Formats: sequence, C-alpha cells, structure tokens
Amino acid sequence: MATRSTIAMKQKDGSVKAVYCHWDGHIETAGKTLLEKYNTEKRVTKLISLGSISSLRDKLSTKKLHSFDVPQPNVTIAYHRDRGESLQHYVATSVSGWCKSTSKHQDYNYIFIDGEWNLVQNSGKLTLLKTLI
Repeated sequence: MATRSTIAMKQKDGSVKAVYCHWDGHIETAGKTLLEKYNTEKRVTKLISLGSISSLRDKLSTKKLHSFDVPQPNVTIAYHRDRGESLQHYVATSVSGWCKSTSKHQDYNYIFIDGEWNLVQNSGKLTLLKTLI
C-alpha cells in the first residue's frame, strides 16, 4: 500500500510549486531523506523539476540505464523522465493556500521554506520537520 506525500517549495514570489510522491512518504523515510539529502535550495529545485515521482531516493540521477521498469538502486524514480508521462507540478499562490488545500489529500505534505523543511499537519499548521525526527 502506498504512503502518498507531496513535496513542495516556496518560490521567490511567495507561490508554491509541488510534486506528488507515491511511495514511502513517512517521516522516517521521505522526511529523513529530504532532511539529509535535499537540504539546499538548489537540490530541492532539481528534485521538484523532475515533476511527480514514484519514489524518493538519495540520488536524483545516474549515468547508468535507469527507468521505471529498470530502476537503479537509490535513484529517485520520476514519472515524466522514467516512464514517459506528462510533466506534472502543482502550484499554489501562497504557502497558506497550499497548506490548507494539500493537508486533506495526502498522508504527508512537506514544504521547503527559507532553507528549512516543514511538515504540514492536517490542520494546515506547519511544523519544522527536524523537530519530528
């Protein structure tokens, strides 16, 4: 069974850009990976540029053959790049708007704001992710 999540980033203009992640959205898996491996604006931007993903892993790419059907170990699997689906992002005009709308749809919702990962709780409230791990 999937543990769905969204991974988002506040943009410079205050809007939010996000992607869907199908597997392993738990704090102990996706949350920990985000904190440890995707902790800079540049790295988070590259992750989100992939569009929606099947699973989040430590690496974004590899020089070896990597696809949805033949994934490389520890490499993120993206629907657009690795399965040929349309590139998909979700956009909101503000952080508060994104928090209110997304908190009802996925099991876990992560957002990168000013260099910090946050978890959006069901109420739409932000909690610093590092305080939960």
